[in-house]
Amino acid sequence: MQTLTGLDPQVDTAIEALLERMTLAEKIGQMTQVEKNSLTPQDVADYTIGSVLSGGGGNPTPNTPADWAAMVRRFQEAALRSRLAIPLLYGVDAVHGHNNLVGATIFPHNIGLGATGDADLTARVPRSRPAN
Repeated sequence: MQTLTGLDPQVDTAIEALLERMTLAEKIGQMTQVEKNSLTPQDVADYTIGSVLSGGGGNPTPNTPADWAAMVRRFQEAALRSRLAIPLLYGVDAVHGHNNLVGATIFPHNIGLGATGDADLTARVPRSRPAN
């Protein structure tokens, strides 16, 4: 028997029950991703927004790892205050490194890495750690 998620049937049952409880507005909110500078944490709770994105310029001030964590935490806590307390997905436009964060390591785009012809290098990049 094919399940909704391909996971445990109990997971499917829980998902179906949640979907039945959701209003149309909540379902729309969950399918919506809003850029961080276009809303407040309270908007996330009020409109049951499912995802927030930090695009270019979507960083906190000051731009430190601690402030990033605090910013994301504020949005996540707001999502958990909504009626159904569905956790928020938080995205960062950082395909080749977190260039919104001062001091972060930046790598070439994947197409550039592929053009090197060095499969080992391409495999090592996402596992590498910045030098301190």
